[in-house]
Amino acid sequence: MNNEVVYLILRQMRRPALILLSTYSLAMLGISLIPAIGADGELTYLSLFQAFYWVSYTATTIGYGEVPHEFSEWQRMWVVLSIYYTVPAWFYAIGKVIALLQDPTFQHALSESRFARQVAKQRRRFCIICGFGESGQRLVRLLSGSGYQCVVIDNDPVRISKMALDPSLHGVLAINGDAFSVELLLKAGIQSPHCRAVLAITDSEAVNIKVSLAARLLTSDQTRFQIICRTYTRAGSANAKSFGTDAIINTNQIFALRLTTALRRPSIAELIARLQGAPGEPHQSPPQPPMGHWIICGNDALGKTLKRFLDYEGVDCTIIDPELPTAPGQVCGVGTEAVTLREARIDRAQAIVAAYKSDSDNLSIAVTAKNMHPSLFVVGKQNRSADQRLFAVAGFDRVMAEADLIVSEVYPRIAQSLLSRFMKVLWHQNEAWGQKLLQRIETLTGDYNPRHYILKVNKERAPAIINELQSGRLLRLQSLWMLPDAPETANDAIPLLILRNQQNIVLPNAATSLQEGDQVLIIYHSPDIGRRIQRAARDETELYYATHGRDKPLSHITNYLQKKLNP
Repeated sequence: MNNEVVYLILRQMRRPALILLSTYSLAMLGISLIPAIGADGELTYLSLFQAFYWVSYTATTIGYGEVPHEFSEWQRMWVVLSIYYTVPAWFYAIGKVIALLQDPTFQHALSESRFARQVAKQRRRFCIICGFGESGQRLVRLLSGSGYQCVVIDNDPVRISKMALDPSLHGVLAINGDAFSVELLLKAGIQSPHCRAVLAITDSEAVNIKVSLAARLLTSDQTRFQIICRTYTRAGSANAKSFGTDAIINTNQIFALRLTTALRRPSIAELIARLQGAPGEPHQSPPQPPMGHWIICGNDALGKTLKRFLDYEGVDCTIIDPELPTAPGQVCGVGTEAVTLREARIDRAQAIVAAYKSDSDNLSIAVTAKNMHPSLFVVGKQNRSADQRLFAVAGFDRVMAEADLIVSEVYPRIAQSLLSRFMKVLWHQNEAWGQKLLQRIETLTGDYNPRHYILKVNKERAPAIINELQSGRLLRLQSLWMLPDAPETANDAIPLLILRNQQNIVLPNAATSLQEGDQVLIIYHSPDIGRRIQRAARDETELYYATHGRDKPLSHITNYLQKKLNP
């Protein structure tokens, strides 16, 4: 029990305890001083224990009976008097106990104390998630499925209480409170050696930055876990970057970067979409954004970010916003009216962006623009996940859903670090490089997203491979999935990246020899390939068959005979 709980109990129960002590003491003193006449006619007195016993059953209205003998008339008069002040005193104390248990402050202190004890007992890796909105809920489910415990902090009590209604969230440790509280962060285990990530993804940029800064200052081991901060402005991103935040999630910049990448390097954008899509699910390529004139409705954070990125790509833009004066490249208005869109020259535009914080305005812009210019490429910002169906039928070609962007950026950084590392490499490749890789992936998986397997060549994850390497034998990467009697199956998987001695080997040859300590990102289509790799990594018998094309001999004599019979 922590200090806050003890303090609240002492503060609330001090007066009831004093009243009970006083009334009990007075009743006990009186009944022990008044004599009774025993069976032999002698005066007798109750002991203090007998007096306490009598007060206990009298004050609680239980009334077991008189001890050790019948009371005298004077004693009975004292009993009657004592009943009228001890029973109300006891009821008063009971009322105070009930009021204390119902006190929101006391309940919150108890929940914090219980939360801190549960976190302190954690002996497996966990992540602290500050903010339990839609993106936070999806991340908790994904991370829990990947073997991480999740510790949630959110200032909305309704979100926390609703967790009890979801069976998939019963194992999640959660507390209602302000994430910027350093005390609460400490109780959440920010200094625990088992903490692997701190995710500051609340709706407040200031809170996210403070949480990230606190996480950086409260730990001396800066390599132990990642700090991921969600920001909304360029200034906030620069602030978070200044003190070494591991990842800065600005959904406006992420969306603008992906959209403009599709203008100049469509194959890179397609690769990103495939690798970040649900593994094994059908893939539908997003429409290609056009060059030419663009209209941006809304001059807030998303509108300004898109304008900056499009200017860099040399794309002509017109901004529509009610706060802007009419000037070259600017139109005063909302964009929901046809007259405003005509003033922005929608007749010669190739694309329009609905970037307001109101979903009704964005939907209205899309419908109006499509009616005026059916072939127009329409981009929209979806602010509420509840409006997903409306955006699906409103004619949008690209939709910015913040929860999707946050999950696609954050989850690989924590649970699929090698995929996240490859994505960083991918952003810096040219279109020709992307086309070659995209063609290989399309040949491998067709119209489906590829599946991923991350091979870690260590004793825990790949004991069979370690034993093979330590014996001095050469082991090629393709041997893990290729069937010995079908050489063409070497193309059933594509190694994307080998991390060796903290150095990237991008698109290594499938015949590359493995080394102890390697981490390999492999993509494939058939689930059998993943199972084959996993069995070969762990089972020496499976690995022997994969590399030799025959079962592993059970003894040296069997091995000798096999060599003689099959020279």
